[in-house]
Amino acid sequence: MQSIVRVARRIEVCFVLTFLLPACQIPEKGGRGIEVGMKKIQVRNLLGPADVRNTFVKQTEHIWGPQEAWWDQVEMGDSLESWLYIYPQEGTLYIYFLKGSDSVSFMAFTPEGVVY
Repeated sequence: MQSIVRVARRIEVCFVLTFLLPACQIPEKGGRGIEVGMKKIQVRNLLGPADVRNTFVKQTEHIWGPQEAWWDQVEMGDSLESWLYIYPQEGTLYIYFLKGSDSVSFMAFTPEGVVY
């Protein structure tokens, strides 16, 4: 009986690792070689100018989407500059610079067709 329970737990863990964790990570294809800590000039050299750029202030405690993974690290009232790179048929890469930083603070990738 214990062996059946162990097998069931392993299947459960495999299911979680296979289907849920990849949704929380930035696929290499989506990240385009960009990493947290890179300078803005490096991002521009690799990806060119952003398709959309804006700056906003964190005003909500919770957020839906891939940003959930790091949203709690941003203090209420902090500003975030966001650069969006839109790749048709693939998705959108979001690159964030916290409080006027010159280095990438956070990243998120939303695959095409995914709705949060």
